Amino acid sequence: MTELTELEDHNNELLPCPFCGSEVGITHIYAGEEVIGCHGCGTGMRGDTQEHLLELWNTRTDHIVDAKAKQELTEYRNYKKAQLIQQLAEIVIRHDIETN
Repeated sequence: MTELTELEDHNNELLPCPFCGSEVGITHIYAGEEVIGCHGCGTGMRGDTQEHLLELWNTRTDHIVDAKAKQELTEYRNYKKAQLIQQLAEIVIRHDIETN
């Protein structure tokens, strides 16, 4: 039971997945190795010890930069969608005026 408690304690230290932003967890021990897995996209990583694995997982990318880039991309897409909606509305209005 101590091993399970230690695993659960380490889950609080894990950064989100750098690829999809989902939560991750130390899911199980495989052949004496620790395994971290993403709950969203399934990305995973193995390590010899929990401490080593945590270090590898948490330092392989800057999750803050990734989150900001995702937010900027979402804002840009929303802006472009709004532009398209405006253009379509103008086309419909012109069409209505021309046909009446």
